[in-house]
Amino acid sequence: MVDTVVAVDAGSEVWGSAGLWGPYWSSTSVGALVYLNRESQGQIIKSARTTNAGVGWTLANINTDDSCYLCCFYEKELGATGAPIIHIWWMEEVNAIVKYASLNVSTGALSSTVTVATVATGTTSSLQHTKMYGCMLRDGSLMIGGTNEVIGTGTPFMYRSTDDGATWGGKTAPHITPGDAGILFPAATVDCGDAALIYWHRGTQLLSVMMYSLDTNLWTETTIETVVDMDFSLTPYNYFDGALRCTDGAIILAASDEVSSGVSNIQTWTILPTTI
Repeated sequence: MVDTVVAVDAGSEVWGSAGLWGPYWSSTSVGALVYLNRESQGQIIKSARTTNAGVGWTLANINTDDSCYLCCFYEKELGATGAPIIHIWWMEEVNAIVKYASLNVSTGALSSTVTVATVATGTTSSLQHTKMYGCMLRDGSLMIGGTNEVIGTGTPFMYRSTDDGATWGGKTAPHITPGDAGILFPAATVDCGDAALIYWHRGTQLLSVMMYSLDTNLWTETTIETVVDMDFSLTPYNYFDGALRCTDGAIILAASDEVSSGVSNIQTWTILPTTI
């Protein structure tokens, strides 16, 4: 297959602030991706969808407000029972308002936009340091959290929806320091409403897994690695990523500690989040 242009001049926001998610496939021929468009073109969230295995792509707007961060979770990552739905969160840049919508990959249907919460007011949020993470849990609820860094100060937040994203309620947030980063996954506990956050502390360079208990609304932290030198606090890049193993709910994690050594040492871990 030859290279195919999906979007022309998408801009640097695609690689900055987690600005490109996907492609996600509902079949061998139907797929979609979501990205943060170029600032000069409105810096809005857009989707690109194909129905012919990537030969051609149709672009569509997901929102109309200037956005500074993007986070997605594909429901089929939960396994065979997952629907072909991309859950999409973004932050409105000026007033730091977190918003949500969903996209059906199979049909191309886009839900209405819902305001999750205003996480800071009165100033412009920082594109570079804002971190967000979201997922669907095994009980069907949705969670979105992160830290919005506004003029050097951080506002941690965590919200949960039990009605397919129509309404959201606040939960205890795990963030301590602005500039920390995380990836949120559904836990594999008996209580299907629990979550597992792969969490990197900028100050100590500690990489950990933080388990959220729905029953107690609290987080419990376990160290994965004491020092992983991937300080991306001055860049929008993420130096670690992970994916779910559908057979048992394990998290396959990879990270690069290339900042101080000058050598890209890639490490991997398999984490089974079954207990808190």
